[in-house]
Amino acid sequence: MRLDTRCVPCSASCSRASRSLHKDLDARLQEALQGTQRVSSLMLHNPEHKLGDHNLGQYEIFASEGLHDIKDHIKNVFVELPHHLPPAAKSTFTAFVEQDLNQHAMIRGSDYRRALLKLPAILKGKVSQAIDDLITTLVELALLLYIPDEQRSPRTVLRLYNVSFKHGMLCLDILFPPKELSVGVTYGLYYHKIFVHAAEDTRIVCGYTRLAENEERQFKELRSLASVTSRRSEETAQQLFERLQMKAACSAGTHSFDKSEGVFTRAATKLPFLSKNTYFTKDFIDHNRLAFQLHLERIADFLLPGESVWWTSKVEHIEFHDGLEEPVSKPSGPLLGHFRDTNVKEELQRVSDCWTKCLARKVALPMDEIRLQNANGRVRYVAWPTNESILLADAAPDAEAAADAEAAADADAAA
Repeated sequence: MRLDTRCVPCSASCSRASRSLHKDLDARLQEALQGTQRVSSLMLHNPEHKLGDHNLGQYEIFASEGLHDIKDHIKNVFVELPHHLPPAAKSTFTAFVEQDLNQHAMIRGSDYRRALLKLPAILKGKVSQAIDDLITTLVELALLLYIPDEQRSPRTVLRLYNVSFKHGMLCLDILFPPKELSVGVTYGLYYHKIFVHAAEDTRIVCGYTRLAENEERQFKELRSLASVTSRRSEETAQQLFERLQMKAACSAGTHSFDKSEGVFTRAATKLPFLSKNTYFTKDFIDHNRLAFQLHLERIADFLLPGESVWWTSKVEHIEFHDGLEEPVSKPSGPLLGHFRDTNVKEELQRVSDCWTKCLARKVALPMDEIRLQNANGRVRYVAWPTNESILLADAAPDAEAAADAEAAADADAAA
């Protein structure tokens, strides 16, 4: 989500601005962001300044955050999935959750992720292939949302797009209608952020950078230290931070988050399905044509180089070259963005332009039929690839205008 360069209010009282000014600016900010959001601390003392005055002209609030998104989505799946399992698998699953999770006084995100890692082996042979795929895609999402910057690459971005799309469609197919949770909870905020926004944000920044898990663990540490710290209010804060610093100095130098994350990563990377490429069967595509086309539009920059670069059409399925054994990048692109040079809004516009180019150049696509909608809202389906010249008028008017201008320029040059 991007803020424009209008004035933004501070979240606390500011002596330089009147109460009425704060009220007006707060209402404008909530309207712009469609809800209450925190703003940069650099704006606290000068709410009348514009973002550009603080070098925040490209300030963005990311729409996804791996810690809470994957933790709460796993939690929802663990609550809802047993009601869609066969009796034998349901009893096994319930006993596993009771033994592995419910013994914790406070269940953290790392606890959910470690439990999830064990689930494929526990339910192996007891559930259908679709349910097994739902669990394995969730395991991979839990891994991809925590990747460090050195592992972020075009291949991992494509993999995250494919895995999140596949997992989201499996949730719709298996967990709907939900029997324990409401539809709003099952397919609500956390599902949406993983299904839609996680891969978009990873285009410019890795999931690890967006995490605040280690910082949030300090609250638990502070609560435990507060119970053995002086209750005199003027001394509490100082003593708490002194204890935290002393504990950090006496530790081995590795954060508890790094330790638990290392254990999860080493175990997860040994799973065999990570090395396999993602594939979508032709039957799946036929039954989900609109959803699959929308997915292709979101990865259009990977389709623009053509077939056999990032994807290949097989007899019974479409295969994307995004497994661990595939190259992390290709000479034909796309290039990886970075938050220092671009933002999510610009990246999504670039991808949209790539889809327009795919249609204008009639690039081979992993579908044999494309849904087109013109400026008047008229929808029609066109076999792909096609030789229809009207295609540009329907799907890419800007590309057609550019082609006409280029042809006119060539004619003038020839004259």
